[in-house]
Amino acid sequence: MDQNENEESMLPGPADIKAVLAFLPIFEKPGFMFAEECGGEKQADGSFTMPWVALSDALCSLVLA
Repeated sequence: MDQNENEESMLPGPADIKAVLAFLPIFEKPGFMFAEECGGEKQADGSFTMPWVALSDALCSLVLA
């Protein structure tokens, strides 16, 4: 398989695009958040929690689709 064939096999097909577009109504809802920043708070001992991003359930479902 040459490089062009490999790159073409990685392109999304019609079924892939349809699966992603199924999430569009969810993502377009007013107030929808893809993710939320969490952590980073100072603790009683002076240390800070490590910040992280909590992905929404819808975004996790999209990634797994």
